[in-house]
Amino acid sequence: MKDLFQDYKKQNSKKNTIIIVASLAFAFSINTFLFGTDIGTRLQTSVINSTVKTSTTPADIVIVSAGTGTDMLKIKSNNQLENVSKIYLSLAFDPQWLAISDIFSEDKEVEVIKNSNIPGNSSITLLFKKPKTITEKTSLITVVYKKTVEKTVLNLGETQFKSADGTLYQLTNNSFEF
Repeated sequence: MKDLFQDYKKQNSKKNTIIIVASLAFAFSINTFLFGTDIGTRLQTSVINSTVKTSTTPADIVIVSAGTGTDMLKIKSNNQLENVSKIYLSLAFDPQWLAISDIFSEDKEVEVIKNSNIPGNSSITLLFKKPKTITEKTSLITVVYKKTVEKTVLNLGETQFKSADGTLYQLTNNSFEF
């Protein structure tokens, strides 16, 4: 009986040795990959950066509430835009829960052109009669809406402005849950 037990111990120790050697080889190869290659360095950087909280830059164009108890939203500039001749905005929303009744500007020097009003997608051009510098926190347009649910979202799609010299600039934007 002792011989069988001794044979089992020898086989078990051989298997354990093989497992330990294979584990060390695997750990060494991962270490070499992570610290010895360009891909490993980039992987480390992306993992480290994914947990670092950075300060977010505010969007160039934002949607805000026009006030408590109103069915209006304002789209405002969050940065100064210089020499603006046109602004292009697109609004995306769920037409089942939200309907846009009117879009207007309080500035008499701005003509609001509704390019399309497909349910759930509105494309708007703001045409300035004279090139204008838009200061920070300036209200561009007011959106009058009717919603059928307690909470819904209005998204600003592509937003751009065209300067007087014809250069087109992309603007960052946000969405608004209300």
